[in-house]
Amino acid sequence: MDILVVDDNVELLQYIHGFLTDAGHDVASSASGEHALQVVEDSKRNFDVVVTDLAMPGMNGIELWEELKKILPRAKVLFISSCPAEFMEHYVPGAFLSKPFSLRDLHERVLRLVEPSYLGSAPILRKA
Repeated sequence: MDILVVDDNVELLQYIHGFLTDAGHDVASSASGEHALQVVEDSKRNFDVVVTDLAMPGMNGIELWEELKKILPRAKVLFISSCPAEFMEHYVPGAFLSKPFSLRDLHERVLRLVEPSYLGSAPILRKA
């Protein structure tokens, strides 16, 4: 699966990127919405899933998604934020996962976006 991860928290971005890569996915990452658009345009990759933070300096996650939908019409989105899920799930135009979250929860949400019938437990695959 080809995944784009966008978050201005570089430490979290690297952690998610490493985990999803270790789980067998092709991952690109960016620390801003503007840079993420450039990554997509330059790479010509057809990302299956975009995982993006909502609150970022400059272009926020929703603004980014509005632009990415034009370029990646088949992609799915998972918004992440430290805002309470009860409020955000009604506000965001896509799936939502509240921070903090476990990497297993993140992986399972990503898998369900692409395969809604997925019910299993996503394995935690880490390189030794």
